[in-house]
Order: sequence, then structure tokens, then C-alpha cells
Amino acid sequence: MYVLFVLCFGAENMVVSANKLTFLYERFQDLDRKKKGYLAAEDLKLIPELAMNPLSHRIIRLFDPNQTDRINFRDFVRALWVFDPKCPVEKKFRASFTVFDCNDDDKITESDLVTILKAMVGSNMGEDELGAIARETISSNDPLSRNYLSFEQFCDVC
Repeated sequence: MYVLFVLCFGAENMVVSANKLTFLYERFQDLDRKKKGYLAAEDLKLIPELAMNPLSHRIIRLFDPNQTDRINFRDFVRALWVFDPKCPVEKKFRASFTVFDCNDDDKITESDLVTILKAMVGSNMGEDELGAIARETISSNDPLSRNYLSFEQFCDVC
């Protein structure tokens, strides 16, 4: 027998198997080492795949959009949903956009791209090179010459 749960988060619904939900809850409890009933950003860094990602601090933002440093199980499941193959593509794009929008102004600027590129390449490229890549990326995808990418333009680039 295969049991499914429909989790409702406002207008967004997720279909999750009982086995997957149980697994996620057990993982949540494992990460909550102090048994507080919520996770902090530091707890999420215990996930090896996240800890070694150069954008981990930005990805953690997906789990804690209000930056309260208190991620409950519902927030945990909602954030992980974007990594599920069944998650709608637009939701995945929105999550990626959030990672790239470093100052949370709902647009991706040259500064945002330079910040992301620095995190990804470290000291292997100079500031001028990173700036040139960021400028070219924006200018070649910004037909209105506003010097930023909107969510829609970001989706077109992806």
C-alpha cells in the first residue's frame, strides 16, 4: 500500500509519500541536535552536500526567508520541495533567482552576480574579470538597458 499526503502551503500543494515524509521528519530531528523543535542555519550546515557548496549561505536563505534563524519542519519541507523532480519548474526558477538576488530587491544586478561569481570561483579570477562577466551577462539579456535582470529575464537566461 502506498500512502500519499497532500501538503498545502497557501496556494501551493505538494504530494509527498508517507515514506518520504517520515524520512524528512527523521532527518529534521537528526539535524535538530539540541531538540529545540526548529533548526538554525548552523544546523543546516551539518548536511554535507550543503556544507561544501560555495553558495550554502544563499541556499540556506531558501529555508529561512524571513531570516529568523528558526526553521520549523514545515519550512524545512517547503524548502526541500524545490529540489524534488515533481516540483514545478517556475518554483525552481524562483528559488534560483532568490539565491542570485543577494540584496533581496527582486532583481539581479551586476553586484549580485559578482557576489555569486566570487563565491563560486574564489580567488581564481580578479574583480575586474568578474565584473566584466557580470556586465556582459546583464547587458546581453537586458533589452531595456535597466542594468538588472528581472525574474522573467532570469528565466529566459536559464
